[in-house]
Amino acid sequence: MEDIIKVYAYLDEHSSIIAINSSVFLSNTEGYIEIDTSESGRERDVYVHAQGNYLEKSVHDEQGRPNYRYTDNKVIELSEEEKEELYPVTQEQHLTNDERIDLLEQAVQDLILSTLNI
Repeated sequence: MEDIIKVYAYLDEHSSIIAINSSVFLSNTEGYIEIDTSESGRERDVYVHAQGNYLEKSVHDEQGRPNYRYTDNKVIELSEEEKEELYPVTQEQHLTNDERIDLLEQAVQDLILSTLNI
């Protein structure tokens, strides 16, 4: 009997792929859809380790938006325009690392001061 590896994707309300994994690592596929299969030997690592190998890019871009959609039984890369329309970037997502660190430091300081009742 051949060892068949299945690739599963979890889709959001826009049919965009928000998670991907293989039958090797998923014990519960509820909510996932099967998008591909491979018999042993044929690109086995790509299918077994689908999270990092199956798609050309990562599942999400730098702003956390999905890079792919599953349409008509095909994985299709979303264009930048499609991502902007489906997943508008908020101002918070445009913060630089320095701005994020400043906000985090302020929040920690506020928490410390409120704990000390100052």
